[in-house]
Amino acid sequence: MMTLTFGPDINAAEIEAAKTFGVVGIKWYPAGGTVNADTKSGNIRLDPADERFEAMEKNDMPFLIHAQRPLIWSRNGEVVE
Repeated sequence: MMTLTFGPDINAAEIEAAKTFGVVGIKWYPAGGTVNADTKSGNIRLDPADERFEAMEKNDMPFLIHAQRPLIWSRNGEVVE
């Protein structure tokens, strides 16, 4: 099973293309949520209007959040500890 890592370098076209290669979901490692979380990828604001989420929905790809400790999410996508 293959996943892509969600971060600032991935775009909607790459998500759509990934589906043809067998990628089944997009995984996000929030900063501070795991031991080796990449701060570049993890410190991004999640915007439901982001075209990448639209591409995930269109291609039936779940958005997978990987965290080793509980986090509380606010409505605007910011992490509140």
